[in-house]
Amino acid sequence: MKRKEIDGKLGHISQLIGEQRFGEALNALNELEKDEECTEVKILRIQLENILRYQNLDIYANTNLFMDPWLE
Repeated sequence: MKRKEIDGKLGHISQLIGEQRFGEALNALNELEKDEECTEVKILRIQLENILRYQNLDIYANTNLFMDPWLE
C-alpha cells in the first residue's frame, strides 16, 4: 500500500477518534495493521487501547483501582 493511501486512512481514523467513535477507529486500525506493517499504526492502536481501558474507570468509586495490596 502506498504512503498516500496509509495517510488517507490514518486521516479517517483520526476523524473517528475526534468524534469519539473509538470502537470504529480501533476496528479500522486493526484492519490497517493487518494490511501494513507500520510503526505509526501500532503506536496509535496501543494509545487508543489505553484510552479505552481508562475511559470507563470510575475513579471516585474506588481509590484502589488496581487492587494494590499495600493500599488496603
